[in-house]
Amino acid sequence: MNHSLQEIGALTRRWFIHLSREPVHVMFALIQPLLWFALFANIFSRVARGSQFGNVSYPTFMTASALALTVVGNSLMGGIPLLMDKELGFLNKLLAAPISRNSILMSRFLFVNAVNWMQMTIILLVALLMKVHLETGAAGIVLLYLLGALLGIGVTFISLALAFLLHSHAEFFAIVGFINLPLVFVSSALIPVSLMPIWLAWLAKINPLTYAIDGMRAMIIPGWQAQPIWLIFFALVLFDAICFLISARIFRRNLG
Repeated sequence: MNHSLQEIGALTRRWFIHLSREPVHVMFALIQPLLWFALFANIFSRVARGSQFGNVSYPTFMTASALALTVVGNSLMGGIPLLMDKELGFLNKLLAAPISRNSILMSRFLFVNAVNWMQMTIILLVALLMKVHLETGAAGIVLLYLLGALLGIGVTFISLALAFLLHSHAEFFAIVGFINLPLVFVSSALIPVSLMPIWLAWLAKINPLTYAIDGMRAMIIPGWQAQPIWLIFFALVLFDAICFLISARIFRRNLG
């Protein structure tokens, strides 16, 4: 057990060292959450005047969206460094080393989720500066991080599976771009499900991103009508389980 923890710690430290050597990537990773507020809060500010929003400002409405979309975006790109290692031949060296294959995957999971939480913290600080009030207080903040983690786990499974399944980063970017756009717009990220056409609302209701966003909004906006919190957690855990089962077959085939 101690040996596995040392392996995971060393590999996770490697990812943070890589991050520290990419100042431009760090800068954009920190700026990206701010763009959600700077762009969407201004572009869609008039939407908040509708009866569906009541007295809620659009920055308040968008806080949950910014949190969830940042998690999804970062998690979807989580497999890229592994794919680059694969293309450069370094992954084969890791697989040939006397270390657990699970440590390679776990280190990437820990790194991606750590970055997710750092970005979520930035978003929450900016939201507080914009006078966004969290209805549920400290307990709600804990649940926000937990919902972010549950959303990020499933998406990271997908990203890592693609890294082992595909042969080039060009294919990866093409597929991720194709996944990301429908995932965002067929969700409650920009407008409530109640304002969508019926066929789009049905699609949004099976989108795990919708459950994560609505759960987060329930922590932020007083009286926000969302599914019961236990159902939201169940939906996200089910999403993670499905992603794990699909990804596990790919991992076994490529790491066996």
